[in-house]
Amino acid sequence: MSTIKFSLIFLGGAVLTSCIHPVNQNSHSSEFTDCNDCPIMKLIPLGQFKMGDLIGDGRADEKPEQIISLKNPIAMSKYPITVGSFQTFVATTGYVTEAEMRSDEGCWGIKTDLSIGWLPTENWKTNRLNQDESHPVVCVSWNDAQAYTKWLTAETGFRYRLPTEAEWEFAARGGSEGKYYYGNDATTVCQYINHADYQMIKAWGADTAVSTCDDGYLTTSPVGKFPPNGFGLYDAYGNVWEWVLDCYKPNLEDISADPLDHINAECKERTLRGASWASQPVGITSSYRNKDEASFRTVDYGFRVVRDL
Repeated sequence: MSTIKFSLIFLGGAVLTSCIHPVNQNSHSSEFTDCNDCPIMKLIPLGQFKMGDLIGDGRADEKPEQIISLKNPIAMSKYPITVGSFQTFVATTGYVTEAEMRSDEGCWGIKTDLSIGWLPTENWKTNRLNQDESHPVVCVSWNDAQAYTKWLTAETGFRYRLPTEAEWEFAARGGSEGKYYYGNDATTVCQYINHADYQMIKAWGADTAVSTCDDGYLTTSPVGKFPPNGFGLYDAYGNVWEWVLDCYKPNLEDISADPLDHINAECKERTLRGASWASQPVGITSSYRNKDEASFRTVDYGFRVVRDL
């Protein structure tokens, strides 16, 4: 069962021209884009980090703590992939998402009576979140995200893909070993993370499982509205869950950061990280994990990409 179900139930063309810019390999603030319609990419430093529950209050699947070394140089998209970026992909290729296929139409989301369920007419274009092009795309499956990365690879000549789970956590932490990317202070979480908060209490009568502070957004927010992490990435925590490359494992034993260990893996469930606008405070920590079938989509599932350097 996907986490949005837990998060919400309590409520009752032409080939693009490459235009990569020079970057300083020693600067975490360096960024580039490979084409006019490509995502902005941030260089991620190589290094070693502690992965998993470092605080001691996580779930079993966040353990045991692992020491992970990232040896493959990558850049990661500065923001989750936006509606505007995904729209360019669809317009260029004619791609039809799994939510739009007649044999399996729809997306898991919020009904007009505020109950939660399958909405057969909802997709990345027609969901009820009042999104514009600056918001992260939602109602996309792991398979849809894979299609987007293959398009970027073909258009630019560079290898784009989903991050491995280890790459994602290293980049999302941004050098932090805290419960959140900014530290351990739960009282300031609304300043940093779009999640289930007072907006839900006010609009939907949500119970006390949500934060009582106000992050300013009921559902998704435009990307980049909250402070970046130490590597200059935005919205790694909250806003939308992000698909990663890995098959889901029930614990972190022997987890690999090498994409070659995951690209051709066959499995029923893939992993998501980062939590969303619908996630309760317990789910927005640095090590919290989610899983779902590769074809599944909800109004809080999105993704970001990496490029191998």
